[in-house]
Amino acid sequence: LATMTGAAVGMLTYGGMTKYDSVKNVSGYYKTSEYQTVLSKVVDKDLAETGIKGGLSSVDDVGLKHSTKGDFTYNPKTGEVSRMKGGGHGQSNIDVLKENGIEYNVVKEYDNGVRVGNVPKHKTPSKRAGTGQAWFPENWSDNKIKEAGEFVANLSENKSLADGVIGFGEYDGVRVGIIKTNGKVGTIFPDADLQP
Repeated sequence: LATMTGAAVGMLTYGGMTKYDSVKNVSGYYKTSEYQTVLSKVVDKDLAETGIKGGLSSVDDVGLKHSTKGDFTYNPKTGEVSRMKGGGHGQSNIDVLKENGIEYNVVKEYDNGVRVGNVPKHKTPSKRAGTGQAWFPENWSDNKIKEAGEFVANLSENKSLADGVIGFGEYDGVRVGIIKTNGKVGTIFPDADLQP
């Protein structure tokens, strides 16, 4: 809370709270200390959330779509999906593959529900055989994948990750990896090789 931007501070009304109170925001609960003054009313929620987060990493729509549904090539004549070319680690990816008749194989499922396998006509050769492609548990929604990515990105060891460097963390029993692009979380994926 001490890292709030001036603009966000101007949009807020302050109120005193005890050390036993908590404030809920989009990122979760913040426990207060007996010396902190925390927010009791937010006038402009979007601006205030930016200030409260103090620059914490979040996942935008482009990164979320890449991570969950995936990226595909399209037939220029028909506009139909041709083949998978990247991302696609959510159940929504498997749904798109099924809807478009694109073959995929789940080779192994970990006890926590993470699935690993391949997409034989994937644009990337390493994803065509074996266990090069990983999917989150079937019951993980796209929103839960986003939450996992934001959680892992904001772990102290991952906050300063350079673009292209993989950071890992555990979220709800799943070892989750992230990669930043242009300083933002560009992809979120379950670790294909190591799960709790």
